[in-house]
Amino acid sequence: MSQKQVIIYYGKGEGDTSAALGHAIRASSYGKVAIIFFMKGRETGEIKALKQLKNIEIYLAGPKEFLVKSTHQKHKEAASKALKLAMKLMIKDYKLIVLDEILYALNYGLIKESEVLGLIKNSKSSLLLTGIKASPKILSLATISTEFRKIRHHYEKDKQTIKGIDY
Repeated sequence: MSQKQVIIYYGKGEGDTSAALGHAIRASSYGKVAIIFFMKGRETGEIKALKQLKNIEIYLAGPKEFLVKSTHQKHKEAASKALKLAMKLMIKDYKLIVLDEILYALNYGLIKESEVLGLIKNSKSSLLLTGIKASPKILSLATISTEFRKIRHHYEKDKQTIKGIDY
């Protein structure tokens, strides 16, 4: 079996990023790991924790603002830069490269499917992609794929986020 793996965690449920970071921590015990946060530009609890670990490089590649109509262009430019960074990193010697929320960026038209497929096909490193929805073409290249499904989330009721739980 090939050492290069393509792992895809997607869906509308909570936990795709958390699961991806678990893989990143595990992989960092065996080599260098890069994590590119496509849609995140602010430091969260997981970023603070990851900064304390060796062998993990963190790239906050998204704007600090959430994606809404007025910030779409800013997000598109940031996603393009994150994609270029991923292309640069994928030819280096990483045990794993996590592309957090790259599928979210794809689904909102910030990047193209052909670009994501190119990353997957040309990467020397194992890749882990997260986001809301994965296309059949992208899923066909996965060696591991898991779909997360939301049953319940407190935010629906109280519209509040909780430090240490949600960010």
